[in-house]
Amino acid sequence: MKQHYMLFFIIAILFMSRNGNANDCHSELSAFLKPIYSGSSLKWALEATLSAGKMDNLVLDRTFNNQMLLLGLDYSAGAHQLYFEGGAKFWNRSDEDEYNGGNSGSTWSNYSKPEKNNWGLRELFYGNYQANSKIKAGLQSMRLGNSMILDERVLGISLNQKLGAFDIDFKIGTVSTDFSRQGDFCGKRHVNRLFRGGRFNLVSADLWETNFIGALITFDPSYEKPVENANKTSDDSFSDDFSSDDFSSDGFDDFSEFEEPKKRLIKSISLVLFEEFGSGFHDYKYYFGLLAKLSLPALVELETEILYQYIKDEKAFAYRFQLSRDWTWPSGALTNLSLSYLGEESIDDNTKFYSAFSNLLMGEVMQLDVLDLPFWTISVKHDFPIMFKPSIKVFYLEQTETNHLNEWDFQLSAHFFKGFRVYATYSTIVTDLLEGHTDMIRLETKWAF
Repeated sequence: MKQHYMLFFIIAILFMSRNGNANDCHSELSAFLKPIYSGSSLKWALEATLSAGKMDNLVLDRTFNNQMLLLGLDYSAGAHQLYFEGGAKFWNRSDEDEYNGGNSGSTWSNYSKPEKNNWGLRELFYGNYQANSKIKAGLQSMRLGNSMILDERVLGISLNQKLGAFDIDFKIGTVSTDFSRQGDFCGKRHVNRLFRGGRFNLVSADLWETNFIGALITFDPSYEKPVENANKTSDDSFSDDFSSDDFSSDGFDDFSEFEEPKKRLIKSISLVLFEEFGSGFHDYKYYFGLLAKLSLPALVELETEILYQYIKDEKAFAYRFQLSRDWTWPSGALTNLSLSYLGEESIDDNTKFYSAFSNLLMGEVMQLDVLDLPFWTISVKHDFPIMFKPSIKVFYLEQTETNHLNEWDFQLSAHFFKGFRVYATYSTIVTDLLEGHTDMIRLETKWAF
């Protein structure tokens, strides 16, 4: 056991001793963890990503590429877990020198050019998991349920506690550009940026300047207190059912003697409490909100959210409506349709809703965030139950005010063997800020093993 701990921490320290950056890289590495030898509690996995593409419009002719290798280590014993993900990245863009214009001055003061070669961290945390509670401490990805207030990589603490029909989620942490989702190590802004300069960065380059504390309290109206069966014998054992965020089924068992459960309109309702604090923010920056998940007719689900921003002379509301529907076909094919609208309403004059850690990142190229509200999106994804498991996704977003931007994304993907995926993406963008349209095509492979 001591050898496992030593190996785990030596590798982690080697990665932390370099740039210490984290990233916005989507990774499936944790699903492929395996023991370093038979019977070992220490597991490992690698994931390699290769990506290359081309982007052009009337004045732009750019090629780009990036490569990344991630190493994952997991040591789990009972309720305890130590987890590490770190890696190396190289990127290049053909018009870098011309486009950056020296990377100095006020134009680039809020976003510096990333180094071409980076070592960095994606995750490094300790976790403790009990039947009705869990805690994670360290560098980790954090969300508050499905709220748009938080989707970030954070150095901090995450607590979750189930109390009957209530689920309490508590988060506290600090965020730096060294490890934020749009940090230098793996964020896409330095590759995708179409305009000179960068978006205003609400995250500090230093620790402890941009921090947050928040809680999400969720009520499940369908909760029923478990009833212990005094007549239960050792032969009447059943395994618990655990739901997955990635898979769902619309199938029904044909047991006519059982009454179908009554479908409830309200699936859940949540209260959001959130504060952003530190020298990088105002004296006070508070957010309050409500979320609700509703089951509508025809198996349609509605998720709605409203958030209130309370800052001196900058009060505003942001809101979100999302309709979704899943179909499971007799062939085993899966289809998902999703339609959403995100907007804002200012209370004080010339006010924007600008939560710092939202990271909506809508669109493959433009990655719209709360500063770009209002906009709406629609997406359709279909998975085919045939060899190589191909899927196709079509996504559209439209910014209804400001720059009147719209973006189409078309993506094909396939699994050629276990852990190996290929993605082909085509995007086209139109905005008032550019003449004509901009096209991007990208080919990406991921191999986790």
